[in-house]
Amino acid sequence: MACYENDAAVLPKPGKRLTGLGAIREFTAATLDLPIEFGTRQIVEGDGIALYVCAWGLEMKSGGPLLEGSGADMLR
Repeated sequence: MACYENDAAVLPKPGKRLTGLGAIREFTAATLDLPIEFGTRQIVEGDGIALYVCAWGLEMKSGGPLLEGSGADMLR
């Protein structure tokens, strides 16, 4: 959790915002065992800050459809 600022936020789905280290810790713990595959990564840097974007896919254990999305992180 040391990589997050105290007031950092994650958006696990549209319209849902989790703010603070405790909420981010719970979200992260709940997703650690998911069979996520990461795809193309892109980093754009400038003036001490960077935008990290990554595609991901999650295959359902039940044989259901593949869920796909992308994530973005702002880094200092």
